[in-house]
Amino acid sequence: MKYLSLCVACSVLFAGQALANPAWHPLFQSVLADPAEAKPVVAYDKTLTTLDGIKLFTFHYDGSADTPEEQLKLLWVRDDLKEQIDTILESMRGDTGGDIWCNVEAADVKGDVQLASETGKQAVITYQPTDAEDETARKVMEKSTATLTIDKASGQITDVLIRLNEPVKPLPVAKVTDMTVEASCAQASNGRSYFQRVMTDMRLSVMFKEDKDQRVELIENLTFPGR
Repeated sequence: MKYLSLCVACSVLFAGQALANPAWHPLFQSVLADPAEAKPVVAYDKTLTTLDGIKLFTFHYDGSADTPEEQLKLLWVRDDLKEQIDTILESMRGDTGGDIWCNVEAADVKGDVQLASETGKQAVITYQPTDAEDETARKVMEKSTATLTIDKASGQITDVLIRLNEPVKPLPVAKVTDMTVEASCAQASNGRSYFQRVMTDMRLSVMFKEDKDQRVELIENLTFPGR
């Protein structure tokens, strides 16, 4: 998954191939993505809401469809957004895909992997994220701290928190002043953990005008076409 374009969310699933550092905590190594593992074809419904739960729109994604137009279909949209349908769908096509899995790419770990706390059931690990592919996103991620909660029994991530530590200018005309991303993961029928809920709260200044990106994304009805 690439939940970070510059709507910046969840950098824990970016493409990239790098070897894990053997000094990293064993539980952290257990949630690293295997670059050789084939990603299953998925279909699901995604709903976007405001932070206080007001529903904006719902669409259906089908990774087995032949064309981008068929892959993404709008199911419902709030009345006052109907005139923006084409813009919404075009934006969603860039941010939506089949990489929804809760794991970490080694290439997107800059370092400072620390065991923050541990109980008999779970471990909390922090690290400094990066972005192996996107320079703009990298500037934001490297001023942030990522926190993972890992369930010991399943060896999978249950929660993700990414928080910006200080304001950063990823572009000459844009400054991110504050950012928090919180994600909850759930176990799919194939046993893998996926991002079920992602909350983004980002405040920024673009061309000296204050702006914000605040939303909640919910994935439901996850299936595996062709299985």
